[in-house]
Amino acid sequence: MTSKSRRDVYAAAGPGLELATRAAHPKPAAVGGCYLVELPGSSPLRQSQGVHYILHCLGPNFKSYGLAPGQPVPAHIDPEAALATAYDNMLKVFFKRLASNP
Repeated sequence: MTSKSRRDVYAAAGPGLELATRAAHPKPAAVGGCYLVELPGSSPLRQSQGVHYILHCLGPNFKSYGLAPGQPVPAHIDPEAALATAYDNMLKVFFKRLASNP
């Protein structure tokens, strides 16, 4: 998710999303991890759209590696694997939640 997309989701969900997200996953959250975050009842997104959960997934962040745009990725970093793990975990969390609430 881009920074703008992230800001848009947080703005739509209201201030409770950030607190709920921090409470939902370990510190620090694992790259490739996916965490089910329940929106508080006061969330505008929950009230207006009926959204109860957000899946918070952590893909690779090249800024944390100190890489500039276009700079080659060091050999020990496998961004494709980290992103694939994030997507895989997102689907696992989604289907687990779906199965628990038919």
